[in-house]
Amino acid sequence: MISSSMIVMLISFLLQSLACLSIGTVFEDDKCAELPIKFILLCIHRYFEAFSLASQLLFTIERVLSIQFSRSHGSHYFKVFFVFGIFFINFFSSSYVYSNVIIGGYGVHWLIIFQFAVISNFPVRF
Repeated sequence: MISSSMIVMLISFLLQSLACLSIGTVFEDDKCAELPIKFILLCIHRYFEAFSLASQLLFTIERVLSIQFSRSHGSHYFKVFFVFGIFFINFFSSSYVYSNVIIGGYGVHWLIIFQFAVISNFPVRF
């Protein structure tokens, strides 16, 4: 049976891929980016791109915590952690869209920092 975290990740990958396929390779062209529908699709694509990365980190931490501390999996603290994680994912994704699409050029810094967090599982160690 597929867990709910895997379903969320698969849906975010699907939405990211559909947004990318709907506008093709003219994503980064300045003239095409000025069109409102292309700009909206670019924002959707970037949001779910960041959402996928953030959900990978959150669900990795969730799996490690549920394996290491199996008794706390059904506790109130764990539910609060999970809800906080969902809010964090939405904040991260919105910040990534704002800095990368609307301001321009700063999204790479978010992705690099977040990939280091995913690779090293920094929050899980401490």
